[in-house]
Amino acid sequence: MLSEFDELRQENARLKAEKMELRRKLKVRTNELEKTIANSSAEIGKLNARIVELEKYKSAITKLESENAEFRVRFMKLEQDHEEIQISETLEEVILEYEHQQKLRDHVRFTN
Repeated sequence: MLSEFDELRQENARLKAEKMELRRKLKVRTNELEKTIANSSAEIGKLNARIVELEKYKSAITKLESENAEFRVRFMKLEQDHEEIQISETLEEVILEYEHQQKLRDHVRFTN
């Protein structure tokens, strides 16, 4: 019976040693995970700050795109107005030239 008791003591000692080793490994792994979580949290914080920054840029870009569209419309209107003015000036020149030629013809008719 004594030997069975000794065997149980040895088994108990072995299990205690195994338990201690498992606790040590658990502590090491827990520390690693805590560091990983801390690093991940810091990275998430940086990424969230970057998202906020990018959203500001997106808002500014949207505003600039809107202004750009307005300027394009205004520019097209100015181009159209310019073309109309050029056509009008050309038409006026043609009319003046025609009137001048008519006067010359009339003058030639009256003098002949």
